[in-house]
Order: sequence, then C-alpha cells, then structure tokens
Amino acid sequence: MGVTRTQEKLETAAADEGKAELQIRPFADETEFLKWRDRLAEIYQAAYQNLREYAYTDRDRILKYLDWLYYGDPRHFFVAWSEDGEPVGFISAHTGWHDEQLGQVGNVHEMVVDPAYRGRGVGRRLFETAVRAMEKENPRVILWVGEGNTRARAMYERHGFREIGRQGKWIKMLRESSVD
Repeated sequence: MGVTRTQEKLETAAADEGKAELQIRPFADETEFLKWRDRLAEIYQAAYQNLREYAYTDRDRILKYLDWLYYGDPRHFFVAWSEDGEPVGFISAHTGWHDEQLGQVGNVHEMVVDPAYRGRGVGRRLFETAVRAMEKENPRVILWVGEGNTRARAMYERHGFREIGRQGKWIKMLRESSVD
C-alpha cells in the first residue's frame, strides 16, 4: 500500500520539526550579554558534558571565562538565537590577536552549541559567521582544539583549517586566506 499525501506531509513536518530558522548575531550591547550570561554558562556546561577535560567546571570560573571572551572582542562574540529568542550556542573570536609564531591573527577562542541543537547546522553557521568576519581583517585565523574532540576537529578541517602544532592535549590549527 502506498503512502498518501497526508502521510508524506506529516513525515516531512516531523523531519523538519525543531529545525526552525536560527538567527546568528552578536549581542546588541553589554546589557543584553549580562541578561543572557547565566544561560550561556548553562550551554557551556552542557556542551562540555562529555569533554570535561577541556572545560572549566566551576560555575564562577565559567562566568569569568565568559566575561573574558565577551569583553575581549564583543563584535566577534556571535550568538545563535532560537526562534523563541533564546541563545542556543555561541562562538567567541578575537581579531588582532598576537600569536608568538604567526604575529597578528584572528583567533577563535570558544564555540559551544546546546546539545539539544546539535546536528542542525548551528555550529557550522556560527563558525562560518565568525571566520568570515575575522577574515575581513586577518588573512590568518587560528584556533586550538582538544585532541579528543574529533567532531570539532573534523568540522574545522572541512572549513580549511590544518594542524600546525600541539601543546599537551591541545592542537593548534590555522586557516590562511587572502584579505581583499
């Protein structure tokens, strides 16, 4: 027996459920950052649940880390916002970062996505937004990733990053492009 159009529509709707359009943008200002700071800490903790060896685990330390990330370069602290207007992920990048080996570079410091939103392209969209923004000012963008974070490493490699060094459990990756 064949599938009816109604069944096809229901299956399509079920497959698309939870794939609502996300908005990627920085915080409007410090007030908005402070309003959502606790939610960002929750997302950070949830995202690192199975990678705790690479994360801060103390709540106060996480909040201080978020402050450092945001205040270091608010223009490049991008947030993924759900259809309901709630943060579901973020990425922090700093332009004009000085790397001892490479000189001035853009540096992706952190990217996390709420586990409930993984597999929906949120991380990819955050990453592409931040890298594109940084490449306007820097021909080289670096990041550090935990050697056991194979999922993130694979995504970075798909986006043209390559390993250029290691320090302990961390892998340094670089993407070079031309700034027009």
